[in-house]
Amino acid sequence: MIRRTAVIARVRNREILRRFGVQMAPRLSSSIALLADLDALRGIIDRVPHPIFVKDEEYRFVIVNAAMCELMGHSYEELVGRTDADFVPGEQADIFKANDRRVLDTGEINENEEVLSPAGEIRTIIARKQRMVLANGARFVVGCITDISGFRRAEAQIRFNAEHDVLTGLANRALLRERLQGAIDDDSANALRTGLLLIDLDGFKNVNDSFGHAAGDALLIEMAGILSALAGPHDIVARLGGDEFAVVQRGLAQPAASIALATAIIAATAKPMNLDSGQAVITASVGIADLTHGPADRETLMRRADLALYGAKKDGRNTWRLFEAGMEATHLLTRLLEDDLRKAIDRDELSLAFQPFVAAGDLSLRGFEALLRWRHPVHGHIEPSVFVPIAEQIGLIATLGEWVLRTALAEAALWPEALRVAVNVSPFQFGQMELPALVAATAARTGIDPRRIDLEITEPAVTADLARARRTFDVLQGMGARIVLDDFGAGSSSIELLRTLPFDRIKIDRSILSRVGDDPVANAVLGAILRLGSTLDFPVTVEGVETEAQLAVIRGEPCDELQGFLFGRPAPWSEWAAGIVLPAQRRA
Repeated sequence: MIRRTAVIARVRNREILRRFGVQMAPRLSSSIALLADLDALRGIIDRVPHPIFVKDEEYRFVIVNAAMCELMGHSYEELVGRTDADFVPGEQADIFKANDRRVLDTGEINENEEVLSPAGEIRTIIARKQRMVLANGARFVVGCITDISGFRRAEAQIRFNAEHDVLTGLANRALLRERLQGAIDDDSANALRTGLLLIDLDGFKNVNDSFGHAAGDALLIEMAGILSALAGPHDIVARLGGDEFAVVQRGLAQPAASIALATAIIAATAKPMNLDSGQAVITASVGIADLTHGPADRETLMRRADLALYGAKKDGRNTWRLFEAGMEATHLLTRLLEDDLRKAIDRDELSLAFQPFVAAGDLSLRGFEALLRWRHPVHGHIEPSVFVPIAEQIGLIATLGEWVLRTALAEAALWPEALRVAVNVSPFQFGQMELPALVAATAARTGIDPRRIDLEITEPAVTADLARARRTFDVLQGMGARIVLDDFGAGSSSIELLRTLPFDRIKIDRSILSRVGDDPVANAVLGAILRLGSTLDFPVTVEGVETEAQLAVIRGEPCDELQGFLFGRPAPWSEWAAGIVLPAQRRA
């Protein structure tokens, strides 16, 4: 039976060869005889890894190799004698047929084609087809196929990676810029408005520092999910880098739609986020810009949204701000001040003013707080609330802090030894490991006793890394310097923080005193804070004392020191050295 099947196959093969015009000569060399046998020919082409086929003028498969069978998902016997129309959808078969006709008419084509794999996957191929004409005039289409699906997938992945953030899968800055301009062009043409929201996460650095970068990445991924869920189906959500995100709103009433989205983002972000290492609580600041202020390209809209975001951060974070025309003028002034601030030290434009603090009991002088001042040659006196954030933004805060420390200690070294000097230390400066060394070296150079130095820090300076803060406390307090928790009661200062770190003193923020005197509730709040300090055995300084009524309320509670305009306004040391009598000394 096997022998009979082989004979039948050989006869069929020879019939096929005759259609090609191949005549079987009685005396063929061994190699020609091998090729004359279609089974042997199939054995050769089956070893070629690329799909190979031959079709006749009726577009029927005459010869196919194993790779072609695999591509089509059918056996040799199923393919030979049949056309593409028997295996692929009619529309696709018509395309293949038209291409084959072009080969028969023109002689050769190279075409990119798509075929449906047996698994239902669309695969992209390059089909190289040539016309072959035999001696008897029969024409055939000879094709070789290269499957480039893998290359196309890799190419698509490379393109996706170039346009998307690897961590979150959101559009990146480059793709956002491209689509933002497209949105502006489309909306302008249709009398619609594009809204752009820039989102910055407040406190994200603390998450990285406290929980590790893996937790920070998890938080960014969750934030990407929040934004994607809140954005509309036609909106574009992007991560610009770090903890910065953006949303482009399209075709909606502005600025109302962007304000509604910003409000929703802030509310969703403020909820505790569950991470593997614990719960993280952050907030979001949002800057909004749209085409309300006239036509704009993407650069203008990005700049306006960034200015609005800066305004949100300046106004306390965890809020949104809409771009206003005056922001650009403010921004321009800020850029000018940045350059001037870098040169202010060399130009001798910086100075210190000293404000006294006194004993709560007899109002005797205890010392002075050093306050940085900047007199600009053109704009005159510039408030610290203006230039300190600029210094932080351009990385100059450490340089300014070092200048203040060096200058204040040099001045204080000339005072009577009973007086202390208080110096404010920024969170960035406190986080530097060389701060204790800087204090020690400056004290040694100026000759001041470190026990006369008060270093005033705010809560954000220590909460980012409590263990590191404790080590810094140990070194500074070991040399005799005091550490004061400044602005207590203004933010989220907690009793737990006072239990964790050994502060030498707490300083109640001036905002607590704003209504003290006539308001019984405000009086009660101040009293509660003062009694808390006494209970926890912390000496307390109250700043912002301006009226006799406030002083009377404070004196009814446990308090150690006082500071405020009632006892002296900040002034250069030369005025104090000239013998000006303190108001407190007049009343004592």
